[in-house]
Amino acid sequence: MKVVHNNTNTKKNLIIIAIVAVAVVAGSVLIMNSKSNAESQSAGNNEESLPKSVFAFDTNSAEGWRKGPSNATSLALFSNNRECFVSVEQKDGTIDMESRLEKTQVDLEKDGYTRQSTGTVEVAMQVNGDSESYKLHKYDVAGDGDAGKLYGGQEFGYVQLADGYIAVQGYCDKAEQLPATIPALQAISYQG
Repeated sequence: MKVVHNNTNTKKNLIIIAIVAVAVVAGSVLIMNSKSNAESQSAGNNEESLPKSVFAFDTNSAEGWRKGPSNATSLALFSNNRECFVSVEQKDGTIDMESRLEKTQVDLEKDGYTRQSTGTVEVAMQVNGDSESYKLHKYDVAGDGDAGKLYGGQEFGYVQLADGYIAVQGYCDKAEQLPATIPALQAISYQG
């Protein structure tokens, strides 16, 4: 018995199979894209449902700075040149600034670093619509202690509130770069 293959029917079947395969792949891609878009929109809705931060950043007042991570009680800003960053955080209780600064000194020394004061600067922050001044204590930090190399320029300040305080921190690669943080810090406002 002789088997005769019909090449025309085989080619047609292969073309149909290829078209079906392409349609299945295209359909899968469309479904995956739709699911991804739905998840993105859902994530966007979740972001809107997060509690609003007590801090705001006026980007027009601090050229060269961008907003980083934030949540209901904190905010971080980064310089575009990546040399500095600042953060503010709302905390409960009262602040004893002198003992807090002293503790930072002791902790650094214990971990193998030296810290030398480079002075203070008066900075203003809008707090509940009023301008509040605070002292920003600046330091030159050196050494390769337990945590490796740290930011050479560090600064700390505190704003006492009626029901808590704001902790302000700034860090730069070098202490002489710290003045660059002032416009960013002054562009932050608090509404709590």
